[in-house]
This record gives sequence, C-alpha cells and structure tokens, in this order.
Amino acid sequence: MKTDAYHPILLIALVGNLYGFDWLHQGVSQCETISERMAAGFKECLYYGPGTRGSFTGDADFYTCTVDENSEYMIYKTKERCNQELEVMRSGAP
Repeated sequence: MKTDAYHPILLIALVGNLYGFDWLHQGVSQCETISERMAAGFKECLYYGPGTRGSFTGDADFYTCTVDENSEYMIYKTKERCNQELEVMRSGAP
C-alpha cells in the first residue's frame, strides 16, 4: 500500500471544501465541513490516491487525519462522497 503523508497544515488551504466524519465514533458521527480549527487539531494526515487502498466503498482519493488515539477522520472532496462512505460504513457493506 502506497500512501503519501501530508501534514495537516497543508489541508488548511482546502478547509471549507472538504468533508469528513470521525469513523471511530460511528454511532454519532456525521459528515461535516472541515474547518480551519478542526484541521489545526489533526496530528497527522495521510492521503490515499489512485492505486492505493480504498475507503469504505472501495474507492481511493481520500484522507485520513488523526486527532488522537480515540479520534480519526475520514475526509473526502465532496459532501456527497462523505455521506456515501458514512452510509456504507454504518451498513457494514463493502
């Protein structure tokens, strides 16, 4: 699996245009716009581009951003994709 690590500061340029949810809190998570304040709390972000492992739907092109050992966000470029991934995750379907 090839991933490219991105420091959270790089995501700040895209805040307001990315959407994500905390997949470690499946029961209460909802897709939300990634804010500058939220992005500043990310300790590490990894980008999964074409040719890498997929997200819950099996599709690549997303970020994972760790806040701490109890919080990690899956981040997508559109709200529609975020909602689709969240729905698939909750259903347990591939």
